[in-house]
Amino acid sequence: MQGLPDTDGDFTIVPCPAVTLRSLGQHDLAVSDEPLVHERHRYPGQIVSCGHIVNANEVQSCVQSHPAPQNINLGFLNLRDFLAHPGITPMMPENLPRYSKRPKLSLNSVKADMTVESWTNQQIQPMPPFGWKEIVHPEGGRYFFNRVKRAYTDADLYNSEHYRKAMADLDIIENFMAKHAISLPESCQLVFDLFVTGETIEMKYYFVNHQTRSIFFLDTFIVEPYIDTPGRLGERSPNITTITSDITHTIPTMYHLNVYPDSWKLPLSMVHELKDMTMHLIGDKLTASGGSNAPYSIEDLQRILDLTVTIERSINSHGSIGAMSFVSRIMYIYSRSRFWDYAGEAHARIERGQSVYNTVPKKRRPKIKKIIFIMLFGIPEPYLKSIEKLWVDQMVFHLDWIQLLKQRVVEWNNYILIAAIMLNVNIGFLATQSLLPGQSTRYEVGAHILSSLSFLANCGSIFSGFFLVRQTPRDPTAQKLHAYLSRHEGRWLGIDSLAILHGLPYAFLVWGFVLLLAAFYILSFHFSGYGSIVASVGFSLALLALGVWVRSDWDDQSEASPTDEQVPSSEPKSQEQTTSSTSALATWRISMLLKARRNSYDSQNTAV
Repeated sequence: MQGLPDTDGDFTIVPCPAVTLRSLGQHDLAVSDEPLVHERHRYPGQIVSCGHIVNANEVQSCVQSHPAPQNINLGFLNLRDFLAHPGITPMMPENLPRYSKRPKLSLNSVKADMTVESWTNQQIQPMPPFGWKEIVHPEGGRYFFNRVKRAYTDADLYNSEHYRKAMADLDIIENFMAKHAISLPESCQLVFDLFVTGETIEMKYYFVNHQTRSIFFLDTFIVEPYIDTPGRLGERSPNITTITSDITHTIPTMYHLNVYPDSWKLPLSMVHELKDMTMHLIGDKLTASGGSNAPYSIEDLQRILDLTVTIERSINSHGSIGAMSFVSRIMYIYSRSRFWDYAGEAHARIERGQSVYNTVPKKRRPKIKKIIFIMLFGIPEPYLKSIEKLWVDQMVFHLDWIQLLKQRVVEWNNYILIAAIMLNVNIGFLATQSLLPGQSTRYEVGAHILSSLSFLANCGSIFSGFFLVRQTPRDPTAQKLHAYLSRHEGRWLGIDSLAILHGLPYAFLVWGFVLLLAAFYILSFHFSGYGSIVASVGFSLALLALGVWVRSDWDDQSEASPTDEQVPSSEPKSQEQTTSSTSALATWRISMLLKARRNSYDSQNTAV
């Protein structure tokens, strides 16, 4: 595990790390194994960590003597002048606006002429600009490709203004590369898009090298805005090599292939890689007692594996853009999940629910929290534990959250049913009191008040349960879940407020039961003899002791759970262990209320 960072670092990616040796010209090459990232206070042309500086001839001689694989990182150019054009700036593939800012049709558009002329036996489509080919993604999105310039774009090139802007900016990029004698290999492509702000049109771009699975630029690129979670780079700065590998390699490259699946032929090795990763995740879900980091359920992973096997059998030399879109999308999700779990680092999160920090500062809660928890019989506490297991380091475990919310909805429906039964008991109890002979005594008045309060508490259980069932989304996205939990985290009580909210139906139900029981005891003590009173008190104390025993026993098991961070375990459970634990749990099924209460914080149902 790593300690919390003192500061959040900003980093930039040094431009153009994917040039060929033949294009070096008079520029020097820095041979170094250091990552292509340097701190922001250095000027863009400064070398971060250089080994022996050699010229192009020495590098060529070295490569001829010691042939290297095509994807070896020989370093980067020591260019003093970058593109640095105000209207042409870098971006990451995830910043492409295909899914976020789709153009809309106007409701006042002129109706098109749908007349089909005679002898029309060919498709009539608009002719794209010269040199450009229009391609339709399998999901329906349109983009353009220029084979000569090896460029992809989502920009509307049928718009003459956008076309002129795109071609002018492409000329600027080509002139810059020609000026510096930069020649990119065939595996490199340029991707750009046009962003309209008022009357200005800005081009944003990136280069992709499919051979090395890397994204690079002709300018410096500030990495921090690319990361979703604030301070993420500062936390990873002690292992900056992993940042560069994650951000500039697999993650954005797989996203690029998903958006432009025809840009590279699907290699069989990539299918094998996806198949191998999926098989590991299935085995991890089946055997990891501490919880798997797999982003999908076993059923979904099995479907992914089946489809991957089908693609493996049907792949051909021509490739398939549908297969590439699927494989790259799943690879992107896998890679991004591994990135958030710090894969490849000493403090990697290898089990679900573990924090990567050795010291996690806890937000001070007001004393009123303890008062509220006591007034609610400590019911929000297990709800809080189950939420904290799925909200680790401000990360959302989406799959487990969906399961937890479904379980909560089932619980709330059960509480509504039990509260409705309790309402009938309340009404019957109040009706019985009205039939008592004579003038009402203070005991009868007290019992009537308590029974009325019990009636209101049961109504509160029903209403709160209805509202929670109605307002809880059935299948929220990970982004919505993260925003929802972050909003609660910033409130007065923090995540505790969410635990209190989830526990209200059960807490109101318990209050209704306690108040009704108190009303019954008041009348029972008033109209019964000492023998009945002693028997009632003794039986009540026995039930109370049994309830405390069961509660403390479950708390001890929760503290010693293998999902707890203090006792990590990745050993698979044997069948005998599973059977033994199941029988032990069945022993303590005392009543329907206790069973419902236990299910609300069972780690096997919420954390795994």
